[in-house]
Amino acid sequence: MKDNQYIAWESKRTEGMLKFICINGILSFGLIMCIVMGYFNGTFNEGVEINSVINHVVTWLISGLAYGFIMWFFSEWRYKKEYQLRHGNDS
Repeated sequence: MKDNQYIAWESKRTEGMLKFICINGILSFGLIMCIVMGYFNGTFNEGVEINSVINHVVTWLISGLAYGFIMWFFSEWRYKKEYQLRHGNDS
């Protein structure tokens, strides 16, 4: 892990897991993918049933939630591994 990545994650993790998941998972991934995939799949075209739109939106928001969790735990794992390399067994 590079110094700038280490410092950035050290700062970001103090904001908390919930905020990280909401911003980086649900908004940055889930919402953007919902819009992009809805456009390419024609989900939001005229004549589409409301059930398919709701299903599409829920699917991508849950995907964003899962992505956020995975990225949080992966980033924490990398940070703790790097922390051990830099500080040894001080913790």
